[in-house]
Amino acid sequence: MRKMAGYKHDTKTDKKALFRINRDEKTLDTASNYAGVWKYLGIVNHKKIGVLRTIEITRKGLPKKSLAALANSLDIPTNRLDLILPISRRSIERFLEPTQKPRKHFVHEKPCETNTYSKAVKPLSAEVSDHMVQVAKVIARANEVLGDTKVAQEWLKSPIPALGESTPFSLLDTSTGIDLVLDELGRLEHGVFS
Repeated sequence: MRKMAGYKHDTKTDKKALFRINRDEKTLDTASNYAGVWKYLGIVNHKKIGVLRTIEITRKGLPKKSLAALANSLDIPTNRLDLILPISRRSIERFLEPTQKPRKHFVHEKPCETNTYSKAVKPLSAEVSDHMVQVAKVIARANEVLGDTKVAQEWLKSPIPALGESTPFSLLDTSTGIDLVLDELGRLEHGVFS
């Protein structure tokens, strides 16, 4: 193995740096604000998913069944998710249609399959997945602060004076709105009523 000019290899320092990196990754991965988030997206074994794994899953895309789970968590029909997610109503409906088997068309006596089946298996985009995780984070926080799922669902649909008489649900379409709702939940938790 060739050594680079001016580089002194110190195994002690390298081991310490590697330990520090591993320790930081474990801290990041276990210090999970996302533990309660995954159940609202219909993900099984959600307690094992930390922050780094959340980033990885979000980049790859959530499964399309997560749309129905999120709508169920918000207690709204799935076709209303287009109000808060960067996706059209028709796309949501198409994603939630039952999976079809590939159809065969015969052209000159040779079967050729259409691409309907692969569309159903393909995950959601990273952008939509990230926004869904942020909305699920709000739901988890509301349940934590308010202590009950039904109360949290009603709170998300009720006009809040501190939010300019807007419903928290109506603000979930932007990251700024999500931050505003999370801030309001923090104020509620600490007894600061506006």
